[in-house]
Amino acid sequence: MVSLIFLLVFAGFSTLFSYLLGGFALAPLSVLIWVIGLFLGFVASFSILLSFMIVYGRLHKEADSFNMRHHRIAVGIMRLVLRLVRLKIRVTGREHIPAPGEAFVVVGNHQSNYDILASKAQLGKHPLIFIAKQEIFTWPIVGNFTRLLGNIPIDRTSPRSSAEAIVQGIRALKKGQPVVIFPEGTRSKSNEMGEFKAGSFKLAMKSKTPILPMTIYNMHKAWRGWPFLRQNVYIHFHPPIWPKDYTNLTSQALSNKTKRVIQSKIDEFGG
Repeated sequence: MVSLIFLLVFAGFSTLFSYLLGGFALAPLSVLIWVIGLFLGFVASFSILLSFMIVYGRLHKEADSFNMRHHRIAVGIMRLVLRLVRLKIRVTGREHIPAPGEAFVVVGNHQSNYDILASKAQLGKHPLIFIAKQEIFTWPIVGNFTRLLGNIPIDRTSPRSSAEAIVQGIRALKKGQPVVIFPEGTRSKSNEMGEFKAGSFKLAMKSKTPILPMTIYNMHKAWRGWPFLRQNVYIHFHPPIWPKDYTNLTSQALSNKTKRVIQSKIDEFGG
């Protein structure tokens, strides 16, 4: 819906600017006028979108992680951004995603800032929250929506902050809130994974919730060749790892097990 509204507004502004610049009569400069009109239309449309996000964020100051209206709006904006960046998300394994209303931990590899947008967009029926770096919460415009959705900030340089984030995540899971975490702690910017932080798996172990492994492939290629080339990005959801499957495992063993599952699909995609 957000993408459709944006497209209609964009078309309207582009037509208006083109008409004001040169009318609709055929002329040697008509193509240039339409190009300028399209550019101005995009700027105007995007400015309206940003203004909406600012106003919406200020009107809703209290975080409400279970408010699906907030999540639907955020998902719509994220899908629009992914289209504008020209990322074609190809998703497999949807059948493994738990039903709405169930708590689970999504554990994925981390290649780009667009991992959050893409995974959230594919799990739009769930009030999904992220354990995300605290810098995002301070970004203009985006920070308001990040806070509004109930996401959990983490200072990657502070062990205390990491522990507090895990505790908050456990509380959210016990209330039935799905949570996403990237155990690498930072972007790999490639299809090669970094080391998983075993402490991240306390999130599932302490709350006794299933883990949904998620493989992301080629996300680091976002913006390559833009706007002329569309990049194909792959997301695969693996069968959940249920609490009964990791009851006797240490956090390190569970970390290794989950990483092997995620790596298996990277290898299948091409390494």
